[in-house]
Amino acid sequence: MNGRKRTFQCPTKVVFGIGAVEETGEEAKKLGGEKALIVTSPTPVRLGLVWKVKNLLEKEQFIVEIFDKVEPEPTLEMANTISKVVREKEYDLIVGIGGGSALDLAKVASIMATNHGDVKDYLGVGRVGKPGLPKILIPTTAGTGSEVTQGAVLTSKETFEKIGIISKYVWADVAIVDPLMSMNMPPRLTAITGIDALSHAVEAYMSKNKSEISDTLALQAIRLIVNNLPIAFSQGDNLQARYNMALAALLGGIVVDPINAGACAGHAAAYAFAAKYNVPHGISVGITLPYIMEY
Repeated sequence: MNGRKRTFQCPTKVVFGIGAVEETGEEAKKLGGEKALIVTSPTPVRLGLVWKVKNLLEKEQFIVEIFDKVEPEPTLEMANTISKVVREKEYDLIVGIGGGSALDLAKVASIMATNHGDVKDYLGVGRVGKPGLPKILIPTTAGTGSEVTQGAVLTSKETFEKIGIISKYVWADVAIVDPLMSMNMPPRLTAITGIDALSHAVEAYMSKNKSEISDTLALQAIRLIVNNLPIAFSQGDNLQARYNMALAALLGGIVVDPINAGACAGHAAAYAFAAKYNVPHGISVGITLPYIMEY
């Protein structure tokens, strides 16, 4: 028994399971509005994942436009670009589709549509003054858990820093996690994103801010990853492995949020070199994780 009082929170509505993406139109309808912007990268467009979601939204009478210029490890410049896009037209809804980079930029688009100024004005904790546009986040990888966190991570080309916006207004209204959306991940990306999910769960378990609730979820995420990542890597069409990895990434995202357990020194150490040497996030935290565990 632990006498400490801890806060645990996950305000995002989560729709999880095989075929969950089919609920996108209905969930969007509940949020209201008429005009949606999909924020994504070229790969989900090429794989047809974006068109599937676009059709579901259009069935509910939404006018849908697509911003598909998201790049890996998004920069402040990219964040300001999407800010201009979302301010030029009166969107009612933001839908992020992709990996963590696309989901983070969808969050940025949401808050910058309703908050004036430059993205730099909102870097840090609790600096966003107004709620953003309603947003639905749909991951196509199993790693970042960004669909259920209150942070958006960006890169500064000037200082080679990983910096972020952390605010209650960054949380998604709805996260739709469908393992079918990650079935086309190649082995390398499967491994990189899977290690990212593992780092979230392990660091949350090591965090001084952890609780019995976060420990329970973190340990389950670790078990799922250990048992399923090798299978998902070598057998990309194994739906059970993809299902379990999607669940693990979701749990990892919940516990790594700073209001719950949060990450610890592993992410901090990775940020020290990842931006400068252009190392993908999953690889950088994978490099640092064993050293932090030993420490």
